[in-house]
Amino acid sequence: MEFAELLNIPRVCATEKTVFKKLFYENGNVSPADRRLFTENVGRIVWECCLKPGNINIQPYQDETRDYPEVEVLTVELKTKKCLGRIAETILRTIPYPMLLIFEKETQCQFWMAHLRQNGNDAEKTTMEPPLHSGWFSENSNVWQALDIRKCRFTNFYDFYTDWFDTLSIWMVHYFVGTQNMQELSGEQARAALAAKALKEKQIADLRAELKKETQFSRKAELSMKIKELQMKDWSVTNDYT
Repeated sequence: MEFAELLNIPRVCATEKTVFKKLFYENGNVSPADRRLFTENVGRIVWECCLKPGNINIQPYQDETRDYPEVEVLTVELKTKKCLGRIAETILRTIPYPMLLIFEKETQCQFWMAHLRQNGNDAEKTTMEPPLHSGWFSENSNVWQALDIRKCRFTNFYDFYTDWFDTLSIWMVHYFVGTQNMQELSGEQARAALAAKALKEKQIADLRAELKKETQFSRKAELSMKIKELQMKDWSVTNDYT
């Protein structure tokens, strides 16, 4: 797939260089178990694009907590879809730049993003804030149009990446909710709604696990009722998500 073209990234930003997995083994503080995850599940990793002041009209950003000199786009061709969270976090932590990480498996893709900030105790280290991932979508999804970089602010790389991050958050809520009007929805509200959805799904999964082990009829009926109540509960966007 032509990722730069799909996102309207200027061709001059393309790098299209292979990133060898040993980079993560040597610099990512990777355990033997994590190394096996890469060996068994990851095929080719490609550094698709590097957006920097020399090739795009966006300025670096730096303050007391963040240093965003550029933004990267990496793709990972997968052998399987297993353990993506651990693989994504390893990549996002190892490469200390804001990144759009794209997993690719056949005709499906999945985005991962995370803001970074400098470690308060060690300026040489970066801390990854809670990551955001899109779930799987098809190559024909409208997410590519949503993340068209021309819709982002070009003031500096922090503003640019924040707009990208917020847009993905809002797109995900739109994807799950459907036709609901979200013109006024902020990225923060979208992430709060997604967190509510994730919490609801975890509660249902926990109750189902408990139901599977339960032997008393009255307790099984009680658990089933709780599951149905949660399933009927609306998690979609409201003014309560702030």
